Amino acid sequence: MEEAESQTPMSSMCLDVTLPCETRLLPMLRDLAERAVVYLGFHADERDALMRSIHQVLHRVFELGHATHASVEFQLASTADDLRVRVRYIGAAVG
Repeated sequence: MEEAESQTPMSSMCLDVTLPCETRLLPMLRDLAERAVVYLGFHADERDALMRSIHQVLHRVFELGHATHASVEFQLASTADDLRVRVRYIGAAVG
């Protein structure tokens, strides 16, 4: 994350990721979300609070959804004065 912290913060960005709803993918999605939040340039306290919330939501989504849904969609969108995080299930589980 050190290289992201040396970047000039972005005022707007959109990250949209869809993954199979498999618990093994949770660490990768958490890392991606954290890198995006760091890159946006939030103050450390705000960043930590935001990441705690994102981690809790992602954990619940993967723990509760893996048996009943095929995929999970994670969206993080920001503008100069707004941040939106959306997590949703997609489709029925395969098999």
